[in-house]
Amino acid sequence: MFDNYEDWIIIHLNKCFKEGKRFAETGEFPEIPDQKEFDDLCSQVKTEKFSFTIPALSDYLSKLFDRKHNYSTIAEAFKAGLTACFRAMLNHNNGDITGFQAGWILNKFFGEQKNLEFFKIVDYSKMLYPQYEENFDKTITKETWKFLQKKAEYMLEDQDFHGVNPEVMEHWKKIAEGEIPFGFTVK
Repeated sequence: MFDNYEDWIIIHLNKCFKEGKRFAETGEFPEIPDQKEFDDLCSQVKTEKFSFTIPALSDYLSKLFDRKHNYSTIAEAFKAGLTACFRAMLNHNNGDITGFQAGWILNKFFGEQKNLEFFKIVDYSKMLYPQYEENFDKTITKETWKFLQKKAEYMLEDQDFHGVNPEVMEHWKKIAEGEIPFGFTVK
């Protein structure tokens, strides 16, 4: 069908962009035929996680994207497509990885997509259990504090950051000089 997945992705991203632009201009979502069929297709990545293979991936992605989408369904299709790709790679003969490695991959992917350098994902549902109290302290590690100070120093010196709001510059100066922001403490 396509020489490579990059061509396929570019074609489908262009389709999505056009639909998103039409929605922004008119406020109208396109009609989505067979919503239940689409929902079932998206849920396959949860219910049939071991059936995804690299050879079957192209067919699944085509089923997801070779249809009309609106603002919501295109996001669902992307999520399902990314999950299917991840599952197909895990099911590949050379795809054996540990749970730790899978978590690392997902964190790296998330961080790169959101342009995050040093972040923490917090599951607030853990607040329902008293043993997780320490996850919600206003503390940061020494490693995190050193990262923040070095980043603040870098941004203060880098000419690209000299046009920022003076309050932000002052905040960076305080961090660089050792003032821990927002009432946090270092552990």
